[in-house]
Amino acid sequence: MDYSSKSITTLLNPEQSIKSIRNYQVGIVLKDKYGRETPVFTKSEVGFNIPIADCDKSNHILAKLNSSIPTWATHYKFFVKDPTNEYYNLVMDRYYDAEDGNVWVSFPSAERNKLQEGDYIVLKKQHNSDKPVTSDKAKYKVLDIQNEVPDYIALKDTSVARVKVKTLSGGTDKPVVDGISFGFIGPKATENPEFANAFQEGNKIQLSDDNNVYASRIYEIEEGGITYDTSTSQYSSGTTLAMYAVELKNPITDEDEGFNKITFGGGTTFQITVLQKEREILEEHHGRFFVKIAKNSLFKENIVANMPVEDKEYVVVHTQRIRDEAYKYGCVTSFW
Repeated sequence: MDYSSKSITTLLNPEQSIKSIRNYQVGIVLKDKYGRETPVFTKSEVGFNIPIADCDKSNHILAKLNSSIPTWATHYKFFVKDPTNEYYNLVMDRYYDAEDGNVWVSFPSAERNKLQEGDYIVLKKQHNSDKPVTSDKAKYKVLDIQNEVPDYIALKDTSVARVKVKTLSGGTDKPVVDGISFGFIGPKATENPEFANAFQEGNKIQLSDDNNVYASRIYEIEEGGITYDTSTSQYSSGTTLAMYAVELKNPITDEDEGFNKITFGGGTTFQITVLQKEREILEEHHGRFFVKIAKNSLFKENIVANMPVEDKEYVVVHTQRIRDEAYKYGCVTSFW
């Protein structure tokens, strides 16, 4: 009892084959001239496994009798049993990084009943190619299943408000490298409630210069908000403004090139953008369910490295009318 494997050399010409990653057992039934049949005779020694290493080959069972059959038997036939649990084929759509270092893989929702948490899935071929995956380590336990897009994928940093503010007089309590807190003068809550109420734990903040040319990295807010209102002509001709204090979860790093190019002096104007997580459902999320599995080197090699690069979407964030120097001399009259 054995099996044979041969390489497939003719493309676009399917060949017969038994499936890999299966345990097969062969038995024999004897039949007499009256059509009566015996039970299936077999033993555990006649079982065998087709390894995943042979998944790209044409595999066939080889079976023969090693002893003579009884004289009353006029016929015999082989039976093949596959005791493997029920299995299905699934076609992956996309993958997304998970918050814990694992990965979410999306499948069409019509296939949802084929998987349960705790099941195992096997990667059979490289994404976007016909190259088979022949490693027995390409087997992944289903860690979690979500019928809707997980929050970690759907939640995006979205700008709540962008406001021009000023540092305190004398440059005290200003944003500095390695600093974790700073203060500034900004609008009252009645003037800009979206900005005033946005300094909540988990939201994020980005600093930029007055002309929005240089911008810092994005930092997560620990806590912050208005400490008190102040009426002063130093900042806005006697208009009542508000004093703010912000504490970050992590200090401003000296590797923040954008921050290092912003000048923070006494009464310096700069901009603050506050961002918060908002759920964004994309077209690619509809009609999908999401499966979390481990992200190992085989997944990176066969999925991540072969995933097509999606076209980037660009949006206009600023426009500026520019004219050529020759315009002064009447050489050109068009604008870009």
